[in-house]
Amino acid sequence: MILLSIIDGDAASLLLETPKMTSRSTQGNVRDFEIATEDAARLAECFNSIDDSDSWPGGFTHGNPYTAERVLDDRKKRETFRSLVAYSGDKIVGTCDIAQSMMSKDAAYVGVLKYLPEKII
Repeated sequence: MILLSIIDGDAASLLLETPKMTSRSTQGNVRDFEIATEDAARLAECFNSIDDSDSWPGGFTHGNPYTAERVLDDRKKRETFRSLVAYSGDKIVGTCDIAQSMMSKDAAYVGVLKYLPEKII
């Protein structure tokens, strides 16, 4: 579990006001996840490709592979501030979800953080 502590103000307002990424290392490689079938299918492919016990205890899908529909249903149920994806070409190769911490209104929780190491440059 990773918590991001916010000194002044609440986590939601800080994360929602975060401008688009402009770092040379992320520009053109990281963006917000779009609730659309195309992004969902790409994220499902990413999740299914890390379905091994080395990447996630017991495998990430637990024998139930992700589909675009499953990703969309899951994303619509979550209350995240921000859901980012890293991509290489037309593939999503990583994801990071940030949500409100249940422990403090002044902290954020990184709920899902995954990447495909062989795809990171």
